[in-house]
Amino acid sequence: GADDRTILAVGTEASDHVDASTSQPFSFLLHLCPTPNSNTTAIEGDKVALYAWRNAHLTNAFATNNHTIVHLHEDVWNRSPEIVQSRLRSKCG
Repeated sequence: GADDRTILAVGTEASDHVDASTSQPFSFLLHLCPTPNSNTTAIEGDKVALYAWRNAHLTNAFATNNHTIVHLHEDVWNRSPEIVQSRLRSKCG
């Protein structure tokens, strides 16, 4: 659905900063993902597989252009926001 397509450019407050390694004004892309549903039927299992394939496809597509994408699931954020914030800040340099 549309709610699993939110992608944010993250990494700098200065709008004129450009990462020399990627020629992009950000350090990485953040893909905000809904919590995967573990209670799936066989049909829903196909949807989960498709969702995983789309995330892998996004990762590979952005890597081709020297971009890093981080897939952040809602349940991970809700469970450990301090750890997630620390890791994201670390990626910003």
